[in-house]
Amino acid sequence: GVRVQIGAFADAARARALVSAAQRAGFGGASVDSRPGGPGRPGMFVVFLGESPGAAEAEAALEKAGHALGV
Repeated sequence: GVRVQIGAFADAARARALVSAAQRAGFGGASVDSRPGGPGRPGMFVVFLGESPGAAEAEAALEKAGHALGV
């Protein structure tokens, strides 16, 4: 499967807000993953729409998210 990333934030609250908006827009598999930072780099919170079976489905999901969420 293909995971579609729609955002990356230093602020967890912003990431959670995007997940909530994506879920309301019909992306029930939307989630946030935390990525640790490195020396001199803060951690990041990465937002995904969910998993698509292939590249074509992932592209379609990303286009739908662009219209629904402005990403």
